[in-house]
Amino acid sequence: MSDAAVRTGDRTAQRTPPLLALALVVGAGPFSTDTYIAALPALRTSLSTTASAAQLSITVCIVGLAVGMLFAGPISDVRGRRPLLLLGALTYAVAGLACAVAPSIGALLVLRLFQGAAAGACAAVGRAVVADRYTGVERAQKYGMLGAITLIGPVIAPAIGGVILSFSSWRGVFVFMGVLGVAMLASAWFGVPESLRPRTDDPVSGFRRLWIGMARVIRRPAFLRPLVVNSLATAGFFVYIGGSAFVLETTLGVSESLYSVVFATNALAMVLMSWLFARLVGRFGPRRLIVVGVGLSTLSVVLLVVVTHVLPGPLTLGMVWPFLTAIVGGQGMTGAAGSVMAQEAGSDYSGAASSLLSGITFLVGSATTPLTGVLGGGVPTMALAMAVFFVVDIVVLAATSRRRPVPREAAEAT
Repeated sequence: MSDAAVRTGDRTAQRTPPLLALALVVGAGPFSTDTYIAALPALRTSLSTTASAAQLSITVCIVGLAVGMLFAGPISDVRGRRPLLLLGALTYAVAGLACAVAPSIGALLVLRLFQGAAAGACAAVGRAVVADRYTGVERAQKYGMLGAITLIGPVIAPAIGGVILSFSSWRGVFVFMGVLGVAMLASAWFGVPESLRPRTDDPVSGFRRLWIGMARVIRRPAFLRPLVVNSLATAGFFVYIGGSAFVLETTLGVSESLYSVVFATNALAMVLMSWLFARLVGRFGPRRLIVVGVGLSTLSVVLLVVVTHVLPGPLTLGMVWPFLTAIVGGQGMTGAAGSVMAQEAGSDYSGAASSLLSGITFLVGSATTPLTGVLGGGVPTMALAMAVFFVVDIVVLAATSRRRPVPREAAEAT
């Protein structure tokens, strides 16, 4: 690679992107699903389709999110961050507006797949930008703050959807998503410069580098540890996501409005713990704080199991809510710490590291989302299902905590 190319890469990477600009680009995922759930009955009637087909529009978006997360990061290691961010934001905007005028459920499903992939791509590549621009403690702090900002999305997305539906149809929700995509595009265009520095020390180039990067990162023990820990924690967390509404509303008699308050409170706990991670990581480091996050969730879910299986008398929301808040809050710190550890381990292929971590954990979590419904039962069943994943997680964390890190070169030589 020429010296001119290196100088160009240095110039484009000098300007640090504002964190709010990155958060807007990264945080589209929750708005793609949470804003839209309340509109499913109206969509079913409007498009003369079945309830399962209407719900499939959520499923295909989630599949798209996972695909975008898995592959956009490694591609950005080859083609650069900025082109993928701009393409992802543009696709999200166009797909959102196209969904608003979709004539049939089939057309809507195809568009939702593209919309999800675009949101997933922006999420993975946006996090890779942080890995490009920051190092050490500053990188860890930025990840914590980025997580805290983007986690506001799940708190406000249902409320935004409700407001839109109060004066518009389900199509209005997709118009909002299209406008959000335009804002993402503007944010990426004006606020996020190219951050990938051209490499002169790697003889591998082109798309061969894409596959080699993924293979190298996934074989490193320093990357596998936070990947497994985050995946198990996400699996337990998604059991809550998938089952809490049904369980709390049908078995504890919680109203829809009160459930929204419970959900928002728990999401705010995640925001608070991500922010706390950013404040504490410089003093304690991510390896200690991930133990705090997993430990808090595990202790809380074990206590929830005890409360739901041992204490006499009927369960009430007051007996369950504090433990759920603590479980979800712990996930906020676990996710931030795991992201920092994984990106450190894959810093030479930060796009691949970001995609593998977010894509795999998301896929694992998605697989456990329907677990409470499949198993049946109420809060005790949900608590037990969550406890299995978190207890295994703390065991894995303890078993790997005293192992000496394997040098990157040794891991890649095996």
